[in-house]
Parts: sequence; C-alpha cells; structure tokens
Amino acid sequence: MKPYRFTLQSVLGLRENEEVQAQESYAQALRVMEEHTARRRAVEMAIEANHEQCRRACAGRTSSEDLMRFQNTRQALREQLKMLEPYTAKLQAWVDERHAHLVAARQRRESLDKLEEKQRLAHNHHEARQEQLSVDEMAGQRSAAKSAGKLL
Repeated sequence: MKPYRFTLQSVLGLRENEEVQAQESYAQALRVMEEHTARRRAVEMAIEANHEQCRRACAGRTSSEDLMRFQNTRQALREQLKMLEPYTAKLQAWVDERHAHLVAARQRRESLDKLEEKQRLAHNHHEARQEQLSVDEMAGQRSAAKSAGKLL
C-alpha cells in the first residue's frame, strides 16, 4: 500500500504559520486594549474618589479653596478621560481588524485541512479498492486453477 502524501503540505505549513502570527497579533491587540481600558478605569475611579471626597468635605465646614481644588482636580480628570476617547476608538478598530485577520487566516488553513482530509479519504478508498481488486483477482485465479484441475 502506497503511503499518503498531501501535495500541498508546504502550503498548509505556511497557512498554519500565518494563523499563529495572526493569533499573536490579535493577542497583542487585546493586551494593549486591556491596558488602555485599565487606564480609563483608573481615571474614572479617581473621578469617583474626588467626588466622594468633595461630598464628605461639603458635609462639614469646607473652605472655598478646598472646593475649588476638588473642582479643578475633577475637571482635569475629566479632560484626561476625554483625551482617551479617540484612542479608545482607534484601539477598538485595531482589535477588530486583527480579529478579522485571524478569522481569515483560520478559514484559509481550515480549507486546506478539509482538502487534505478529502484527499486522504480518496486515497484510502482508492487503496482499499485496489487491494480488493487484487484479492478478487487472486480468488478468481485460484478458482480457475481448481476448475482447470477438475477438467483434466
């Protein structure tokens, strides 16, 4: 029986490498997005903490200087948050692009996997058929030899 050899094995190897690179690129994009999201959360938490400090300070006697300091700090934090927004949109677009690239790479690899499986099954079927034909031919020859021996 002749061993199966996938004729596009080198192409399959390239597709697998492309998929691995796409996975790594997507993972990197997700890490950057998570870091950015953590920075945004830190600013949002600082705004909440400032608001809480201001509320507690206003419950008692508070100077106008303290109130202005709270207000200025809150305004600065809101500006930081506002400055992060365009970057958030760009990062999300980058993550989406990396994901689409990964999906495309995976689909290309999977199509070759399916082709290989189809060719492997066809090869195995052909080999089994050839083997069965050989067995049938030997049985036919044996039967013919027995028949010839009975006639003499």
